[in-house]
Amino acid sequence: MKPGKLVVDEHCRAILESWHQRIFVKDSRLVYVACSHGFSDCLGLRPSDVLGKRDMDLFGEAAAGNRAESDNQAMKTGHHEVADEEYPVKGCPVGFRVVRTAIRDSKKNVIGVMGLLLDDRLRKHAEASQELLLHLLATINTSAEVGELLTDMVDLIKRHTGAQAVGIRFLRGTDYPYAASTGISRGMLEADNNLVIASAGGAPTLDKTGDVALDCMCGRVIRGTTISSRPYYTSGGSFWTNSVKDFLPFMEKFEGCPEERMRCAAEGFESLAIVPLICGLEIVGVLQLGDGRRDFFDASDIRFFEKIGSSIGNAVRKIEAEHALQETNARLQEALSDLEKTRASVIRQERLSAIGQMAGGVAHDFNNILMSIVGFTEIALQSAPEKGEQRECLTHILSSGKRAKEIIAQIMTISRRARPELKPVKLHAVVDDALKLIRAGIPSIVEIAPRLDDSCGYVLADATQIHQVVMNLTTNARDAMGSKGGTVRVELVPFRPDGTFRARHKECGASQFSRLTVSDNGSGMDEATQARIFEPYYTTKERGKGTGLGLATVHSIMLGLGGAIEVRSAPGKGTSFALYFPVCENGPEPLGTAIKSSAQIRGGTERILLVDDEEQLLVIGRTMLAKMGYQVETFNGSQQALAKIGEDPSHYDLVITDHTMPKMTGLDLAKQVRLLRPDLPVVLCTGFSSEMVSSEMVAEAGVLRQLRKPYSLIDLSEVVRLALDAAAGAAVNDAK
Repeated sequence: MKPGKLVVDEHCRAILESWHQRIFVKDSRLVYVACSHGFSDCLGLRPSDVLGKRDMDLFGEAAAGNRAESDNQAMKTGHHEVADEEYPVKGCPVGFRVVRTAIRDSKKNVIGVMGLLLDDRLRKHAEASQELLLHLLATINTSAEVGELLTDMVDLIKRHTGAQAVGIRFLRGTDYPYAASTGISRGMLEADNNLVIASAGGAPTLDKTGDVALDCMCGRVIRGTTISSRPYYTSGGSFWTNSVKDFLPFMEKFEGCPEERMRCAAEGFESLAIVPLICGLEIVGVLQLGDGRRDFFDASDIRFFEKIGSSIGNAVRKIEAEHALQETNARLQEALSDLEKTRASVIRQERLSAIGQMAGGVAHDFNNILMSIVGFTEIALQSAPEKGEQRECLTHILSSGKRAKEIIAQIMTISRRARPELKPVKLHAVVDDALKLIRAGIPSIVEIAPRLDDSCGYVLADATQIHQVVMNLTTNARDAMGSKGGTVRVELVPFRPDGTFRARHKECGASQFSRLTVSDNGSGMDEATQARIFEPYYTTKERGKGTGLGLATVHSIMLGLGGAIEVRSAPGKGTSFALYFPVCENGPEPLGTAIKSSAQIRGGTERILLVDDEEQLLVIGRTMLAKMGYQVETFNGSQQALAKIGEDPSHYDLVITDHTMPKMTGLDLAKQVRLLRPDLPVVLCTGFSSEMVSSEMVAEAGVLRQLRKPYSLIDLSEVVRLALDAAAGAAVNDAK
């Protein structure tokens, strides 16, 4: 509501129109915005005939000028203004005493004026009540908080009635504690705050109707059990007396209640009124008035209090409803915000998944091509001169092939087709080891400042992947700082998740984490860049200086470990990555470092059947095996190979088969071979992870060894020799 503009809502307008007293409300422009039936009736009009008009429209210019002066004076001073004025009643001028008061909005700005026309014959009796009504209605219109409204109410009622004590009880849960009071002793407030009658165990007791039983006369008024035909009660459900002493014997005789249940008597109140506060059909509280003097009230006072009682009840419920609506809207906005974040996250995950699947397919095909390049290069190196340009060129090709193999491993990790074997590892030791290796490749202008807490527990991970994570993050940090250099801070600490972390990472269910933070003071990133940094192939580096796989690999690794990754960055303020590794309960067996043997290639003369649907892989495989001295027969289909074995199962000493082939997979072929000849060893070649070929599946098919593509000459020689020797050993044991 803007200053100077008065809007009377339907609730207040309905209250005004129900009154027989002559009341009008004008806005700051002196336009009638509301009036009672009493006001319009005395003019011989309907309320709708008055609304939207000025005094000039209704009474002429002369009368309008005097009334405008009084209206403006009331709005200017903010005090009550009283003036004797004449209004036409049934065509004849009738004198009224007009009481005006300014109307203010919630910011105390004057936005209108309210007036009451008092018949001189009734003025002496009704003046205080009518002024109170004006103030109460103004308070209802301006209060935004329940506590503020009720406090203002009791103060107004006490000031205008002169009563010694005024209190308002209002429904909270199942009880009706004091919501506001004035003039009531602290002792009574503490002793009498609750009306619910509790059992010996403290639980609320129930009355005959099944409602929570309420104590004292306030409880009777709230439950509506007063009998209007008896003295002291009204048809409106109120209780009142001008002599508590005279009422007490009546209460014990007719109501069956002992005197101690009437605690107001102990406060010294002689005149007492308890009026229900009604909202709709529900009694939501009571208005209490007490005074030490006898004969303080009359029946008209009680009727007046009953009228304002419904206004108070409705006003409180309205404010509570508005607050509930605001809270609901706030929760809705929060839910919509969360939904939008979730939607964006789902879209991002779907995009990452799609890119990952595409990358995995490309990597698989490239794997096969790379295997030919690396394999033939290794074979060529076997016969190349020890020195010279030929060996140097072949060595460069092999080195590039190994680099390409590492990139493929990253792509496989992103596409989730490469799942390493996870073991409990001491994160502190692995990170420290990785940093030692990294320092050698970091220029002197970049300082690595580690702070690693060795109390961090074990994490279920692959040490090589952790090396990869640390290397990718530190490399990014180094590049972000550029030629100016700077400091890369690496911190490892235990971390116990709180509610905020759980809300951000609902997928992380571990109770304890180790948090690895890698921070730099480099160029930083804006929000748009941060939103895409985990996408495969997305890079901000110059062409040729980055593959765009580093952070995508880190992201994929962390998800695979059941952890989380967070980034904080701003342009010019550096970047900080926080990685949360779930801690596992038990440590591993002593961790050793597996170093692959570089012994000379071991060959043999056994007969080997090689199966692969890729012709180029058959060529390189046959060439490698023949180079080692083996007798090799190749097939580009598993069904043809099975048919050949079926002709003479004893002819072959070993079967090497690819897994992913049309019509019949390598595992299915191994199962059929096992049926034909159980002791014929099978080696399964695959570029995919144990997500697609589990150890259980391998064991069930009778596969003796696995060989991951792309494999080297040494890899092939070792696996083949181990499989043949194991099969031969098993045959000897069976013979014994």
